[in-house]
Amino acid sequence: MFKIEDYDVFVFDFDGTILNTEYTHYLSWKKSIQTIKPDFNISEDDYFKHIHHLNTQTFRNYLQFNFNITNYDELYLLKSKIYKEEITKRCHTFIDNFEMFLYRITNNSKNNKELVIVTNSSISSLNIFLEFYPQLSMFKIYTKENFTKRKPDPECYQKIAEIYKNKRIACFEDSLVGVHALMQVPEITPFHIKPVHYYYNDYIKENYHINVIESYDEFI
Repeated sequence: MFKIEDYDVFVFDFDGTILNTEYTHYLSWKKSIQTIKPDFNISEDDYFKHIHHLNTQTFRNYLQFNFNITNYDELYLLKSKIYKEEITKRCHTFIDNFEMFLYRITNNSKNNKELVIVTNSSISSLNIFLEFYPQLSMFKIYTKENFTKRKPDPECYQKIAEIYKNKRIACFEDSLVGVHALMQVPEITPFHIKPVHYYYNDYIKENYHINVIESYDEFI
């Protein structure tokens, strides 16, 4: 078990770490690509394999070499539009026990804890979620617009370490790209909130010395 009192700042990735949104990303990519290739299909497992690869060109190359799709940037913009539409009409649940964990953090009268979100998502997407999930208003939010490089580059977490210098920081990630970025910043204590079904779970276990938790209820 881990103790909340051991940390001053709690930092979270967003997608798959706070809210179960990964399926909506997957669905939005499928719908985007199907506008030009109606029979396009990809399993969730293959999607995560390519989209979460440390080489950020992997999904682009996969589409080009397997489906002769060369207008990736255009499709990415369309996917982003579809995603914003989807999140206004789909109900997204919090990751198991996250709300209880948040309650424990914010109701610890002995310490003034700080809450932070660091995500590759856009501020426009996060603003939509803020309308539906008021709990998120407690967080200081950093999105892709706040950084010059995206995860798996460690820039975002290096910045967090600078902002909260001399504070005890715990950070939670679910994906390979997030874990890779996080593990390059030794000032932050890293945690992998392991998705039940995720292509890279074994790879992360074998290649990164990171605290692995099955659920947020492992914190007291």
